[in-house]
Amino acid sequence: MIKTITSIIFLCLLAVIFVKTSYLFRRVDENRRHVLGIQEELTEDDVVYIGGSAAFVYWQPLTAWNNYGITSYVMGTNTIPADNLLIYLKEIKKYQNPKLFIIDARPFQYYGKMDKGESAIGFRNGCDSLSYGKLRNDLITSYILNSKELVFPINSLYLDIIYYHENKQAVGNPDNWKYINNKVSRQTYHGYEIHTEYMPIEKESFKTDKSSALDPTAEKLLNEILDYGDSENINLLFVVVPYAEKKEARESFNTIGSIVKHRGYDFLNANEYTKEMKIDYTSDFYNINHVNTFGAEKYTNYLSEYISKKYLLPDHRSDQKYSIWNNDYDIFHNAVEESKKQILTLKNNYTENKK
Repeated sequence: MIKTITSIIFLCLLAVIFVKTSYLFRRVDENRRHVLGIQEELTEDDVVYIGGSAAFVYWQPLTAWNNYGITSYVMGTNTIPADNLLIYLKEIKKYQNPKLFIIDARPFQYYGKMDKGESAIGFRNGCDSLSYGKLRNDLITSYILNSKELVFPINSLYLDIIYYHENKQAVGNPDNWKYINNKVSRQTYHGYEIHTEYMPIEKESFKTDKSSALDPTAEKLLNEILDYGDSENINLLFVVVPYAEKKEARESFNTIGSIVKHRGYDFLNANEYTKEMKIDYTSDFYNINHVNTFGAEKYTNYLSEYISKKYLLPDHRSDQKYSIWNNDYDIFHNAVEESKKQILTLKNNYTENKK
């Protein structure tokens, strides 16, 4: 009996050491911060925004707070495949019960069109940020079943230490040790990442009501999210952010919008409202797919107005319970103003060089 108990204790200790070592060796980046930061939100968020860089580069929670009193968080990871979105929803529900989930629609549009290696890394950006447990296992199993060709061996998906074991420098990196419990400190910007870059872009001029077929797996994954919305009785808003949208992409988004609306949920393609946002394609972007600080502020203000009215979101600015958001905003505001100055300098330099 004593030997049995001793063996169980030893195996438990071994398991703990294995898990902690796995967390230590994982990458430390914005993807992991965004996934884990939801656990550290001190107040109940009105909105959680889920997606890829089209989420955490575009949505500024503290602009929404300062101008509308909306509390929000961005759980976004780079190059996110549509496979990850439902699991993110479920992960958020463990810690928060937001009045609205905003979901980036672009992963459904580009599903099956990306380089397999890039898509696989995008999957790992989220998978390898989650803690070991049922949700992570469910995500991996679903991804394996949906994938026509796996880039990584299956064992390195379930046991990510196999993938990261050569990250020896993690042992000497204080930042890695902060993640040994797979937790992070509270995120002052609530998941947003400031981008101080600049590039003028051109927008195609077109109108189309035509719809094109989605990848069958993408459509299946979209309907699984809508099914989850039905079962949990939650509000879902699917969005397409302003960017250099092509006609072929709009046709895919028309299909996504039709499916979403048919199921009784909301869909918004912000590319149809760039004039209302006063988006400037010569100033507000840093590449054809992403806005800089100027563009993010305009998008956030437009979307905040839209959701505050449509979903009757409360204004918390006079509530002392949320006073820490004012402190966060002061830090954020200073950083954003500095970012804007640098972008204007980049724009002026670009203009001078073009002469």
